[in-house]
Amino acid sequence: MLKQLISIISISFFLCYASTTYANKTNPPFPPQISVEILQVPTPLVALGKFYLVYELYITNFHTTPVTLKAFEVSGPEEKDAIFNYVDKDLEALIHPIGGTDSEENPFIFQPGITKMIFVWLQYETEPEISDALIHKFSFEGKIHGEHMDLNFMTDPIKIEKIAPVVIQPPLKGDFWFAGGGPSNTSFHRAANLVVNGHDYFAQRYAIDFIQIDKNGTSYAGNEKKNKSYLCYGKDILSVAVGTVVRVKDGIPENVPHTTKRAVEMTMETIGGNHVVVDIGNGSYAFYAHLIPGSLKVKKGDKVSTGQVLGKIGNSGNSTEPHLHFHIVDKPSFLGGNGLPYAFIGFDVRQSKTIIPDPVKLQILNSELKHYTNEIMLENTLIKFSD
Repeated sequence: MLKQLISIISISFFLCYASTTYANKTNPPFPPQISVEILQVPTPLVALGKFYLVYELYITNFHTTPVTLKAFEVSGPEEKDAIFNYVDKDLEALIHPIGGTDSEENPFIFQPGITKMIFVWLQYETEPEISDALIHKFSFEGKIHGEHMDLNFMTDPIKIEKIAPVVIQPPLKGDFWFAGGGPSNTSFHRAANLVVNGHDYFAQRYAIDFIQIDKNGTSYAGNEKKNKSYLCYGKDILSVAVGTVVRVKDGIPENVPHTTKRAVEMTMETIGGNHVVVDIGNGSYAFYAHLIPGSLKVKKGDKVSTGQVLGKIGNSGNSTEPHLHFHIVDKPSFLGGNGLPYAFIGFDVRQSKTIIPDPVKLQILNSELKHYTNEIMLENTLIKFSD
């Protein structure tokens, strides 16, 4: 059973004073006025033999003066629990300004009233290593009331629900599928949040763009500007589970591959192109995007079976070349919901190296296949689905 907490949960915090007093700094008389919020309490993701917790923190400086983040730590409440420490470049990689670009030369500086996001990606070797709860420790410093102060605090524990990801059948058949933008802390899907009706959503947190390549590592043969040149164009898209079609969109014309212009203006209705959304139960919705116009085989209200053809891979909506965009979300909306972890019943992986991500160019390092069961692939993995 897949159950998610989807409302923003405020994390209360309290001071954790350091035992050392610095010569030019002093401890503040009140707790640091720095707010920490979590968008969605994570449940485990299982990918290529590892276990992950993936979530976002919103950090807001309520002081009237700037503060600087020096260190960030995640741990469990028990001494035996894993500890994740982030400083310097490792910490900088987690910080994401809100609004696209950060005017600060120093990304660690939080100006008064400014909120930044921290993208958390915790990797565990085994499932038992995942803590029952998570505590977040922050080390800031700043000039408060004219004095340089260490602003150290930690959050109250956040309980983790250890719920297994929903296991699904593959949405495609065949070999040499490239998992473009698949799960990672740096993929373009990971950072693709959108505010809808006053709520921030990360619908594409675990999204994958499936692009098929040939044995030479390229996604097309012939004219790059023609959709029919791409290996995956027109391939059948399959229902990953039994469910009910709750949303369809058809009639959106296709784009010319690898041009900056889209065939239609991008809106909430058109960004997914021609698409199908299937309610697969337990608050989970499978989303299939960028289909060929007129290729959809289902309509709203249809009951679908596992493996049933829903439509064909195309290049409609916000797409640069033919591919299947797939993810599972907690609402029947492309962007107005939160992405949920999922796992495929089985697939095989080849070792490869990405040379160019768009248009795809890979170097296949080893043709030997490694099989995975009830897991998901990570960003830019080259995989084979069973027929």
